[in-house]
Amino acid sequence: MSILEVRGVSKRFGGLVAVNNVDLDIEKGEILGLIGPNGSGKTTLFNCITGFYRPESGSIRFHGENFLGLTPHGICVKGVARTFQLVKPFSRITALDNVIVGALCRTNSVEEARLEAMTILNFLGLSKKMTLPARDLTIADQKRLELARALATKPRLLLLDEVVAGLNPKETDEALALLRKIQESGVTLFVVEHVMKAIMTLADRIIVLHHGSKIAEGAPSEIATNTKVIEAYLGSEYRA
Repeated sequence: MSILEVRGVSKRFGGLVAVNNVDLDIEKGEILGLIGPNGSGKTTLFNCITGFYRPESGSIRFHGENFLGLTPHGICVKGVARTFQLVKPFSRITALDNVIVGALCRTNSVEEARLEAMTILNFLGLSKKMTLPARDLTIADQKRLELARALATKPRLLLLDEVVAGLNPKETDEALALLRKIQESGVTLFVVEHVMKAIMTLADRIIVLHHGSKIAEGAPSEIATNTKVIEAYLGSEYRA
């Protein structure tokens, strides 16, 4: 069953077409990957889905409800959360307080938000660092913190923008294991990623953008052998 339906979405910046007539569906419970060269429109598409940009044309529906015109906060309340390519913690406050901010999306009780935040930090392996200022965390832990804050809003669909970028192989494996745990908890994932080993092993299905247009869609094995995708992005090492 599709929980998100994107139809004919286009976004322009002056004469530049950043997203061009894109269609996609996300099925409940899956991990959908989104790949493509730098500047291909991946983050712009995320920004359209989450209300940071309003597309010039097309429709975006979540569980049948039209999202166009809703604010990012309004979309978050509906059950769609995101992380950012560059982590954006509240750097001067503690990790715990960062996650409490997200949890207050669902409750007016600070105590309830605190309990929820502590549960999520424990789930993501950050409980021992919850009293540290966010700025004192490593990049890997700041990425987990960003993930924790998004999860605290209790999303049904979570959009992740390059969640393993900048991580070493061990940290990448740990992050992928966490994402699978999140999927198993009932959250659907939509993941932008440049680390091909990560997205090819994580995603159930992958969509490829190039110059703002969708050029391919399919299982990772199909994408890895698609001639258009190899020429536009992957390179000859992915050729079968």
